Amino acid sequence: MCCRYFGALFSIFILNVVYAAELMTLASQLGVCSSLVDEALMKTMQQKSLKNFQLIITNNNGIITKKVHEGSVFARVKGDDKKDDNFCNIIKGIAPAYILFADKDYIGIFSQSKKSYLDSTTILVIPRDHFTYITDMSAPELEALLQKGIATAELFGSRDNFTLQINYGSPYQTVPHVHMHVTVHHKPQLKRSIISLMQETKLGKTSFNKIADLVKSAR
Repeated sequence: MCCRYFGALFSIFILNVVYAAELMTLASQLGVCSSLVDEALMKTMQQKSLKNFQLIITNNNGIITKKVHEGSVFARVKGDDKKDDNFCNIIKGIAPAYILFADKDYIGIFSQSKKSYLDSTTILVIPRDHFTYITDMSAPELEALLQKGIATAELFGSRDNFTLQINYGSPYQTVPHVHMHVTVHHKPQLKRSIISLMQETKLGKTSFNKIADLVKSAR
């Protein structure tokens, strides 16, 4: 009886070790970004949890913090279909957007959802391939997206001062296409240029494009 008891405990221990090893294997697949994704998030993604969440990664002068804001019950994004996907339409060139960069795998567009553009800019990094949810991506695909986010932050701001955010499920996610919010803080010269622009004109659609021009030219 005693042997059976300890045998069962040993089996449970082995299963836990194997599961932890699987998580660490996934972490190693995430390469340089493995420290940005913890076991809880990987478990959520592997199990395709019924809860929605926001993944927010912040690098403040080299100090990295990660938060997962978990919601209640997962809800599909409204219009969960490619024909309702505005990002696919932007990629095809049939929907308007201010494109800050484009390569064979991603495009980066200027986000007009921020209330203030004085201190920072948010860039939406969008994979050209269609993934409705982050759980539809493989580990290498997620790694590539995270690395692209960091590279975008370095290109438009600083590698050591940025915020990355990925939303999963409604109401956090509003477009049925995986994308990353990359918020970069402006350097002093760009900030002065934006202040000068804001003094010249009231913020409107034209001003948004002019701010995007300044951000793009400051790379």
